[in-house]
Amino acid sequence: ISMLAIGINNQVDEKELAAIASTPTDNFMFKIDNFDALQSIKDRLAVRTCKVPPATPAPPTPPTVNEDAVLYGNAHCGPKIPVDLKIVFDTSAIGLDNSKFIMRFIADVSDRLDLQQSQSEVGTVTNDCATKSLADVSFGSGHDREKLEQSLVGTSPSFSWMMRKLRLSFDQQEQRKKVAVVFLGETLDGAEFRKVLRETGRAKFMGIQILVVGVGTRVNSRQASFLATQANQVFFALSYDIIDELEGPLLLQICTLN
Repeated sequence: ISMLAIGINNQVDEKELAAIASTPTDNFMFKIDNFDALQSIKDRLAVRTCKVPPATPAPPTPPTVNEDAVLYGNAHCGPKIPVDLKIVFDTSAIGLDNSKFIMRFIADVSDRLDLQQSQSEVGTVTNDCATKSLADVSFGSGHDREKLEQSLVGTSPSFSWMMRKLRLSFDQQEQRKKVAVVFLGETLDGAEFRKVLRETGRAKFMGIQILVVGVGTRVNSRQASFLATQANQVFFALSYDIIDELEGPLLLQICTLN
């Protein structure tokens, strides 16, 4: 807001007047002897008013997310900010069939995320036991099937190793929001869990937002909660063939990240 300050008669404190007026004060501060003298500065006031710079327009309001349509329907949603999303799962532990359920899940989530419009990207972090072909998984527009297939590469079944690989897979100079969805299918032993916590802490320090999906009855819910960035970013399913039930809640979390 630009302020024009007018002091009338010689009783006005010039310092107070200058404090009220916008800068430079030569353009926005006026002193006159009496009210009759207002006529003498009206032209100068008109010129100054017309030269006041226009207010900076407010930034565009991001589109609102219809939460019910995302949670219970098939509505698409775009992240508020561009995201680099990585899906982490241990194929050596869950097997080929369950890996395909996850890849189907990735394809469906990707289709509803409006990747091109939001300038976002989806990839995977896993180990060497993954299926090397996604021929039986259909993808919508905006996806690079070959790039996803090539990302299914690794050399170790260790979960902590995969968490380290996740951290290193992100470009630290990347301006997009770094997000990871980690599938957990069993309770980790004490030594391995400590290693995973260390890698998770490093990832969070880098600004990586971690969402955890626990699948099956062998998952330790306390461990899952420790790995997630926030308490409301932990999800559970009884088996891999019904993880599609988590599609809406997970989408809503990703689309409302700040």
